[in-house]
Amino acid sequence: MIGAAWAILKTLFGGALKSSAGRIVIIVVAAATIGAAALWLHGERQYQRGAKQGGAAAREQAWRETEAAINELASEADRARVLRRACVEHGRVWNNADNQCNAR
Repeated sequence: MIGAAWAILKTLFGGALKSSAGRIVIIVVAAATIGAAALWLHGERQYQRGAKQGGAAAREQAWRETEAAINELASEADRARVLRRACVEHGRVWNNADNQCNAR
């Protein structure tokens, strides 16, 4: 693989590769490019991980706010109906056996 890369560099920068200073410049530029690409990929992974965690936290906060509003209902039957519907709308699973909303 390094041999193939060297052949490509030789073809593209044949004149610069004849001097040792030209070789050093090309190697430094190539190393800087590879390093920058690696840092960018690492940052992109961190961003994606943070976006997933942020989305989960926002959904959990929305669910807590919905539960608080449901608990203010006076009728127990109304509260159960709204809670079941909100459970399904928030992507959770309603367990009829114990009347609980469970995360998937």
